[in-house]
Parts: sequence; C-alpha cells; structure tokens
Amino acid sequence: MPEIPFRVVFEYDYEDGGYIATTTSLASVVGQGRTEQEAARDLEAALDFTVLRHHDELKRGTLRALIRDAGFEVADFVNAVKT
Repeated sequence: MPEIPFRVVFEYDYEDGGYIATTTSLASVVGQGRTEQEAARDLEAALDFTVLRHHDELKRGTLRALIRDAGFEVADFVNAVKT
C-alpha cells in the first residue's frame, strides 16, 4: 500500500462497489478503487495533483498554512506525495 503521511479512512461503497479512501486531514481529497490498495493509490495521486495544482499557493504560504494546521511539516507532506 502506498505510504501516505496521515490517517486514511477506507469505506466500502455498497452502491457502486469498491472502496473510497479519504483522509481526515484533507477531507476534500478522495481516492477510489476496487480494492483498498487501489483506493490508496488513487488517493495518493489525488494528493499529488492537489500539491501540484496549488504550487503557487504553496509558494505564497496559503497551502503551507493549511498543511501546518493539519499537523504536518510541509517538506514531509510534499516528499511523501512525490514518492
């Protein structure tokens, strides 16, 4: 399973089948897949996309503040998402 630097919650989607992966720290970022592993990989890709998409905010400090408020170090968060 991919290494994500915070708590991931898996829920089984009874309506569509498969799993939904969310994190309590960034609730708007979601992954889905037929298995928990696929959902975790999809969540990791969504986190990566979020970091890349918000690169300007990260440079200005807006996303940096959000990450710190969630209890993480920015460098650890960015490095974990990129690997």
